[in-house]
This record gives sequence, C-alpha cells and structure tokens, in this order.
Amino acid sequence: MRKAATRGGESEKDGSGRRYWVHANPAEPQTPSAGGAKRPPKARFLEPYRLTDDCRLALLDCLHAAGVGDPESRDLFATAVEYDIASFRQSCAGTALGAAPQPVCERATEPRA
Repeated sequence: MRKAATRGGESEKDGSGRRYWVHANPAEPQTPSAGGAKRPPKARFLEPYRLTDDCRLALLDCLHAAGVGDPESRDLFATAVEYDIASFRQSCAGTALGAAPQPVCERATEPRA
C-alpha cells in the first residue's frame, strides 16, 4: 500500500493533515472457482403450451357450467393453465418420461351458443 498525496499531505475534508491510504495494486476481481459447480442457465421467458381451440373452449365451458368467475377470469385461468403445462413439459423433458404425449381433448360439455 502507499499513501495518496492530496495537496501537500493535507486532507481536503477537514484539514487535519490525515492522509488517505490506497492500494498500489488493486485487488483482482473475484471470480468463481473453475472447479465449482455452476448453475445451468435459466430461461427468463417460458413460451406457453398453446391449447387447441377445442380444448380451450372445453375448459372454458366447464368453468362456465360450474359458475366459476366471469369470462375474463376464466380466460386468465386458461392462460395460466397453458403456462403450467409448458413448465411441466420443460421440467420432464430431460427425465425418463421423455417428451410429453400429444394432448387428447374431448368435449366435456356441449359448446356454448
């Protein structure tokens, strides 16, 4: 370490004559060790698994028949289901389950008029 010179050795703040210490060679920025375990990069955005029009309508019809929410909240729920399905498919993509099977969607109720 060495002392930093400021106006003839006087402090600029209070005139006490104190000198400030600085490192002559700044420390190297710390980097994680090469042998340490690194986290796999995470995707910041997950593309939702889009339900087919028939599947989405069947889900919305079931919610409507049960008297759940209003049209906007039911649509929001269906969108949340699409993201949950995509999250599940992503989490099981590398497991023994392999790729998730293609969806089979049957109408639970008659379509709305």
